[in-house]
Formats: sequence, structure tokens, C-alpha cells
Amino acid sequence: MTHEDARLLADLRVMWQQADPPRPDLADELVAVVVTADLDEALELLVLVHDSASGPQTAVRGVSTSRVLRFRTPQGWTLQVELDGDRLRGELLDVDEDLATVEVGAETSGGETQWVHPDEVGFFTVHAELLGAVRFTVRRGGLSTTSGWVPL
Repeated sequence: MTHEDARLLADLRVMWQQADPPRPDLADELVAVVVTADLDEALELLVLVHDSASGPQTAVRGVSTSRVLRFRTPQGWTLQVELDGDRLRGELLDVDEDLATVEVGAETSGGETQWVHPDEVGFFTVHAELLGAVRFTVRRGGLSTTSGWVPL
């Protein structure tokens, strides 16, 4: 930016501040506009409706370290995931679309994302180092639906 450009911008700033100063609540209003701009996308979130780690533990034979998570969308379909060591097995339920166009991603808090395609009935398996937290994304055609982070 040249010196002349900087002077012109300074003069314009003074002019606008004198002729038409911004309202005091303008910054808050702009923040609200930006936050609500993605409101439709927020409705596309996978909502955690069940976490086996937060319920009562059932006594069973053997030692099990698996954890079951279940997510639901406003559209009515469900993503169910079983975390077991470094293996994640899952299933998409109640999806009316052709599953060949669906892709599931598991992102770890370490920044690693693994993408897989479910089989024809919705089952999939991901092998990843599951440490810290994980979140899931389901891509369907041009739409993408993501969960919040789930601590492990």
C-alpha cells in the first residue's frame, strides 16, 4: 500500500465516522449474523443420543473394553459406532439413500481422519489410533453431517 493509499483510507475513515458513524450495537449484530449464517448447517449435526460409558455398567463374562456411541440426525437416520482399542466398527441405520454414495470419516483430536465407504447394508470398519477425542462426519452426495467431539 502506498502512502497516498493510506492517506486516502484515513480520510475516508474520518469522513464516514463524521457523516455516518456506526451504531454502538453494530459489532454485536454482525457477530450474530455470522453465527446464524451457518444455522442450517448446525441443524445437520450428528447428535449424541447414547454413550455406553455414561450409563450403568452391565456385568458380563469376560473383559470388554468396547464403548458404543449412537448419533441421530434431524432427518431420522442413525450412526452407531463401537470403539474397541484401535478398531472402530459402525453402522448407518435408517438411511434411505444408496449407501454407495455415502462416506464416513473418523477424525481424531490428533488431526488424523480416516474415510471409509459403508457396505451395502451400512456396516463399516476403521482402524485408527483412538486417543484424546474423536468426531464423525458422514458425507452423502453434496451434504456433510458432523458430530461434536467425544472424549475417549
